[in-house]
Amino acid sequence: MLQAHLEPGETLQCHAYGVRPTPFFLVFVLLLLGIIPGVIALAVLAREYFIGLTAEKLIVIQVSGRAKDQVKDVLIYDRQELSGLVETTRNHMYTLIQIRHPEKPLALRCGRYDMEGNLEASREMAQSLEGPEALPSPESGGLDQ
Repeated sequence: MLQAHLEPGETLQCHAYGVRPTPFFLVFVLLLLGIIPGVIALAVLAREYFIGLTAEKLIVIQVSGRAKDQVKDVLIYDRQELSGLVETTRNHMYTLIQIRHPEKPLALRCGRYDMEGNLEASREMAQSLEGPEALPSPESGGLDQ
């Protein structure tokens, strides 16, 4: 799916699967209304994405469907225009990548999701987008807890 958005000779450095986190306040209010409405609302509000990073761009594809094979939207960010606009949070469960682009803001949470290597790939992507000083090595104990 990501391959279709590559230029000739361009290769993916890393790719991952992520979801758009639902605001906690909204989840709280909906669950106060009842478990069933809250769970239904969370399912309806869920947005799923495949993201890929190349030397030149970040490709974000919103997908839907049971097999996640239906493309709903595609965002392509030039890596140079993302300089200073990316913030990440990392812990042992997930990587949160926030893009504070004025026209195309986005927040994605990438976790394990029963996909081997997804969390590690999202950490690699976060490090590359923020710069080498942004992500301490796991050996140093510097990951956000």
